[in-house]
Amino acid sequence: MKKFIICLSLILIMGSMYGCGKEKDDELMDTQEMQAYIGGFFDLRYKGQLNDNYKLLTNITEEEGKRTHENYMNHEVKAYLSPADDFQYEASESQKKRIYNLYEEIYKRSDLKIGIPKKISDTKWVCEITSSPFELFYTHNSVDIDKMHEELDLYLEAHPEIDMKDKDRFSKIYASFYLDYHLDALEEYVYSDTPLNTYKEQTVEITVEYGKIQKGKWSIDNKDIFAVDEIVLSYDDTKPDNN
Repeated sequence: MKKFIICLSLILIMGSMYGCGKEKDDELMDTQEMQAYIGGFFDLRYKGQLNDNYKLLTNITEEEGKRTHENYMNHEVKAYLSPADDFQYEASESQKKRIYNLYEEIYKRSDLKIGIPKKISDTKWVCEITSSPFELFYTHNSVDIDKMHEELDLYLEAHPEIDMKDKDRFSKIYASFYLDYHLDALEEYVYSDTPLNTYKEQTVEITVEYGKIQKGKWSIDNKDIFAVDEIVLSYDDTKPDNN
């Protein structure tokens, strides 16, 4: 699962990492503006919500905001599907859409607690963010694999035209079957009326700086964004605290 986290970090593109900052003449922010900037950044990233304060602070357009959110969700889909590469399997568009919708539903429930930003200098602030990470992969890995194999055997019996000696074709069928089976389990879990399981509340500190990543713009360092990602949705596969 650690490899999964590394994969997730590597595939995120720079374009979705930071919002456009204020123009040079308006570079200074007060505490309230900085808190709105941080909250607006993560609301857009996780929920696709572009609020008026964030638009005012960043000059970002509706189209840019939509693209930023969709980029992040699509990269989550790619990260989720990365194990399928071992089978040289390309997920169908319907499977990708199911995963995209699952992540949309999960992140829609995120509830970050944005602390009071602390000004270090005119161009640097720090802020604590707190969240209880959602659990996904304990449930994901607890699927009854034996039952899945039984259903796969029935499928193969019903399709005698499939040559079991064709390892490439069989591995792709197995990967597709495996993916659908797990998505069924995840959808039952995520779309139920029961709150998602969570791990213990965690807090991370992020830094917001002016001109560090892009000249004339405020930005949050990538490593800090990844740290917040991990306290929203955990990629651990251990039993959650409220399970």
